[in-house]
Amino acid sequence: MDLIGLLLILSLLFNAGLVLFVHSRSSRNTANLIFEAVIYILILWHMGMIFFRVVPLESSINLAKILYFAASFTAPSFLLFSLYFPQEKPSKYLVAVVALLTGIVAFLTLSPSVIIKDVLFVPGEERKIIFGPAYPLYIVHVAGLFTAFYGVLIYKLQKYQQKSALIKLQIQYLLLSTSLVSFLAMVTNLFLPTIGIFRFNWLGQVLTTFWVAGISYAIVRHRLMDIRLVVARTVAYTIIITLIGVFYVASAFIISSIFLGFDVAGNQLILYAFLTIIVALSFEKLKRQVEKFTDSIFFKGQYNPNAVLSKIGHVMSTTIDLPTVTTQILQTLVFEMRISKGAFILLEGGKIYDVISTGFTGRSVFDMQISNFLNLPDDLIVFDELEEGTLKEWMRTWGISVARVLKVNEEKVGLLILGDKASGETYSLEDLRLISILAPEVAVAIQNSKSYDKIKKFNVTLSQEVDKATADLIKTSRQLESANLKLMELDRLKDDFVSVASHELRTPMTAIRSYAWMALNRSDVPLSAKLKKYLNRTLISTERLINLVNDMLNISRIESGKVEVVPGPFSIQRLSGDVLNEVLEKAQEKNLHLHLLNSQVPAVFADEDKVHQILLNLIGNAIKFTPVGGEITVSFFCDGSTVETSIKDNGLGIVKDDMPKLFKKFNRLDNSFVGAATAAGGTGLGLYICKELVNLMSGQIWVKSEGLGKGSVFTFSLPVATKENLAHGGDFTRQVDGTPKMLEPVAV
Repeated sequence: MDLIGLLLILSLLFNAGLVLFVHSRSSRNTANLIFEAVIYILILWHMGMIFFRVVPLESSINLAKILYFAASFTAPSFLLFSLYFPQEKPSKYLVAVVALLTGIVAFLTLSPSVIIKDVLFVPGEERKIIFGPAYPLYIVHVAGLFTAFYGVLIYKLQKYQQKSALIKLQIQYLLLSTSLVSFLAMVTNLFLPTIGIFRFNWLGQVLTTFWVAGISYAIVRHRLMDIRLVVARTVAYTIIITLIGVFYVASAFIISSIFLGFDVAGNQLILYAFLTIIVALSFEKLKRQVEKFTDSIFFKGQYNPNAVLSKIGHVMSTTIDLPTVTTQILQTLVFEMRISKGAFILLEGGKIYDVISTGFTGRSVFDMQISNFLNLPDDLIVFDELEEGTLKEWMRTWGISVARVLKVNEEKVGLLILGDKASGETYSLEDLRLISILAPEVAVAIQNSKSYDKIKKFNVTLSQEVDKATADLIKTSRQLESANLKLMELDRLKDDFVSVASHELRTPMTAIRSYAWMALNRSDVPLSAKLKKYLNRTLISTERLINLVNDMLNISRIESGKVEVVPGPFSIQRLSGDVLNEVLEKAQEKNLHLHLLNSQVPAVFADEDKVHQILLNLIGNAIKFTPVGGEITVSFFCDGSTVETSIKDNGLGIVKDDMPKLFKKFNRLDNSFVGAATAAGGTGLGLYICKELVNLMSGQIWVKSEGLGKGSVFTFSLPVATKENLAHGGDFTRQVDGTPKMLEPVAV
């Protein structure tokens, strides 16, 4: 075996090691599968050259066809890989065209005398190939597709210039290593043979060693193809395969030449070496043992992403306490992914709310540079992808490899900070993908836990405030209860005083009124005009005082709940006519005209005695405030549920601003009504009594007037005596505790 053969075998071993890692570690996307196919094609190209150089001359033409058959697939496989990288989907028609052209060229390489015509042996030189007429087509095919490969990578380099620093670096290494090796290989293996120079036609295969080195560096340093390849494992596999090859080849040579006495040719040793490599690659059990060995040294145990997500999902679904859920998630993540350290930085309003960490000392490290993370536009921050600057230097200083912003509805709720892998390797795409999948769920869990924490704190505060407010309320309630009892006692004393005082005043006032009347109308002694005047004033004053006492008694009985309401059906028209007859003599004294409009209204459901009192008050007021010769009209209206009774006069009228004061107790009007009432002998309390009585019978009372001198209309409504109201008469009845009190009569 010469030096060139040894170089070819070593190059083959490097390619075999690379395909072994690609096959065992990479994800199954299209780009990775095509990349794996590229390496298989290169291995076939190596084997074709190795056997072409050592087989007998009569068999070399077939090996030459295999050699160029394998080479016809190199350029299209690289082109397809560039089209699909990193995870893109090119046009199906473009892929079909490339496959069709490649199939045609590959078929021609195996056809007799089309591309490969013959092989010549020249002593001391490499074997020379006589090319057929279609060889220029072969050159155009390989060179053209490689040129297209360079163009696609340059286009994607520009495409990802501003998008992903990591992919940009991967493309740069691919372009640099592949373009350099492929160009030199085309020169030595494609162009020089056309002018008869074959001394370097093996160099293209050997140059792939540098391509393997460049790709391996991109894999290790920049996660190309997402393969978990590190130097230690590469060395381990290469050493194992090399040792096995050397051992079996040496064993075969020693046994054959020494013990069996056979001469071993170089091509036989090469065949033994290839068989040894195939056996080595088939030792899956040995491979697992080597992985286990290297894992124990470099802490590189594999993990199942779905199992990690399941564990963390279980934590989030069963735990709501913020410190507990963040601690358990962080511990699970750090342990399963073999990470040296990690931390959750919880944020509230752009400031640190809390820090949950493992492996970090204190939180000052985060306080210093928190703004660097908050102001970054990207959600995922990877140390290897950052340009050199303050942030990258700070991450390098504190051993931070990955930082993930945690957001809920564009609100940043925290940061996930992860240190270096315990093995020293970089984070793979699978690691970053797991973090990206996990981050939104963790963000929601943290937000929910923070909300729960706030609610829990709020509940404690609220409970304390409620207890305090309850204590204050109880204290205030007791004070109010005591004050209310005092007020009730004072009110009772007031009612008793008013009742007693009224009775005590009414008795002498009645006697005075009687004697004054008798002196004026039944005296046998002639009275002077002046004395008659004094007696008449005495009679009027005593009557006014008696009316005031009666009104005070009525108010006291109504407000103390001593007035009983017993409703029943009756005709409001009939009752109004009776009242008009009662006051007719008083009206005739002022030459007033009384009118009762006959309207067909239904019976009302109310206490007839109380309504009689109301009518006497309202009609009596109208008589008092209507000048001589005026008119008083009583009318009715029914809306189906209530009957409205209106007493209209053309008397003094009421100012609009005074109307709200009319039905209030002890409110004196400056312009008209009460002033006129007191001047006419009234007490000014009758309307308040009317309002209270109407309310007791579920009615309403109101007044209308266009102003002074334009009269007024007093209206009150009472419920209609429907079947429903009669059936629920108890709702309109008012019972009193003890003996009910009757209302004092109304003086007109």
